[in-house]
Amino acid sequence: MPKRVKAVLFLACSAVVLAAIVFLRSKSPAGVGVEGAQGPRPDLSITTLQNRAALREPRLSDRRDPVSPEEVLARQYETSTDRRAFYDMALRQPENGGVYFAIKVATECMAWVSNGKNNAQWLAERVAAIPSANPQREKIVAALRRTHESCFGFDSAPVPFSAFRAHAAIASQDPIRVSIAELRAALSSDTGAPALPGMLEQAARSGNPYRIYESLLTLGSANSEQMAVTVDGNVLHPVFWNAFALALPAAACISGVDCSASAPGLTIQCTRGRCYDDVYQYARAALDDAQYQQFLRFHDITVAALINKDFSRFGVLRKTK
Repeated sequence: MPKRVKAVLFLACSAVVLAAIVFLRSKSPAGVGVEGAQGPRPDLSITTLQNRAALREPRLSDRRDPVSPEEVLARQYETSTDRRAFYDMALRQPENGGVYFAIKVATECMAWVSNGKNNAQWLAERVAAIPSANPQREKIVAALRRTHESCFGFDSAPVPFSAFRAHAAIASQDPIRVSIAELRAALSSDTGAPALPGMLEQAARSGNPYRIYESLLTLGSANSEQMAVTVDGNVLHPVFWNAFALALPAAACISGVDCSASAPGLTIQCTRGRCYDDVYQYARAALDDAQYQQFLRFHDITVAALINKDFSRFGVLRKTK
């Protein structure tokens, strides 16, 4: 297996989501996405992906009339300027995905404010440390200030780790947490594989953008030494696990999840000096040409599955020792 190094996945996730994703350094076998199968060779340009944007639903933050309480809460997650207040409010709505969003926002902000460093002086020092010649300086400064302002409440009123145990007590009321737990159980079970397409189709029919996103993120990161995800019955080549892991949650952009530069995950990336216009530009930077070719292929297969509510092309196999 080629060497891999960690990189942060887009759209910062719940407690364990988006912790890190591997990058492949060695040259990839050109055009091969599954073992023994030749993939198509699509145009690799950013323009091609921008054309794909015509398939997307409007972003939650751009929709005029949310259609459900779950969507209202998801919109508030994406647009909140006081994330500590959002955390408290979300926990009062477990039936609308509130536990998922509370853990998600707390995880994102607590990483930012760790060691009590989220204060005006520290922010000023961070801004001053960015070289004036850095072409992304303006974007980095904006991301730093946006994150500082929205997460500041966690510095003045931090969430103790004991609170996360309390979250578990009401997680059974949260449809996003429940569906992801069921999907993970199916992926780890010798008998759960046949149920996988139906579970993904159920998520797609829910219309809940973050349930769709988390389901695809879970499947995308399922490849391991013990488990193999299949597409059209073919096991993915390990060289393309990264492309697959990035492509599936990116496909959830069509459901309304924010995949722009303002998305929380990309904002955090930008505070670290790596700014991208959207998750597609992030993927293009993260992958070599052969990997990116497969990213587009997996992305389009997943978009078709979401549109048609049909995930029969996906499967999972337990590897024999």
